[in-house]
Amino acid sequence: ASGLDGWRGGGLARLRAAFAPFDSVGVPYAQPGLGARIPSRLQSIEELPLAIGFLVATGGDFAETVLGGVNYGRDSDSIASMGGALAAALGGRDALRADWVEQVGTASRYDLEEPGRVMTDIAVEILGRDSERHARRLEAMGALTAPEQIHA
Repeated sequence: ASGLDGWRGGGLARLRAAFAPFDSVGVPYAQPGLGARIPSRLQSIEELPLAIGFLVATGGDFAETVLGGVNYGRDSDSIASMGGALAAALGGRDALRADWVEQVGTASRYDLEEPGRVMTDIAVEILGRDSERHARRLEAMGALTAPEQIHA
């Protein structure tokens, strides 16, 4: 994916070919092979590797990552949503297409931004708690390694 300039043109076919040796389902997607549901160290479920492939091929562009995943076929909804989620996480709110957010929110009658605000609040809280724990560990390590403690 790093050698591609997007998914359009031959990019989609190259991503499909790159994943083929690891495909647990096989070409006839509607008729998976017997090994498709068996854990393997040699094969993979396609969704996450391809989502990352589209993300890399598009340079992290949210819309192009989503559109590439949608146009891949097979489990395209999962590929597109995972790739889009990664692109949005890396690019932040400004990476999203406002017209898509508005259209999907209106059609689903759901506030798509509220879960993001809640997750942000939780992430900030967790980061704060982790910082406090880290500070306490540093203080404890300092007390243990103080010269008067080492020679006592």
